[in-house]
Amino acid sequence: MTEETTGKSVINVVFTTDDEQEAWLISDELLNKRLISAVHVYSFRSRYWWKGELVSAQEWKVEAKTRVELYQEVEKRIKELHHYDTPEILAYPVERIHPRYKAWVEEETRQ
Repeated sequence: MTEETTGKSVINVVFTTDDEQEAWLISDELLNKRLISAVHVYSFRSRYWWKGELVSAQEWKVEAKTRVELYQEVEKRIKELHHYDTPEILAYPVERIHPRYKAWVEEETRQ
């Protein structure tokens, strides 16, 4: 059996932007403030409805690891730094997590 534990205190926060520089700027701000422990940044193409028009865009998805109790501050900083009127900001609970990884996330987000 693998070593794992529940991840109730850890979440993944995801946001998107059409500006790679903005993705890194927001990521660095969250990292430097110790609101998150790590990020993954992905480039992708998207299609969506916006103000009655079907839009195609090159976007950047940022997935950040943090503690659940920091979500409100993470969301607040993303909104303050993001140029979209309605940024996508999602949080996903972590169901299972390796205990040492969980401890690392918790330690790196201590303020």
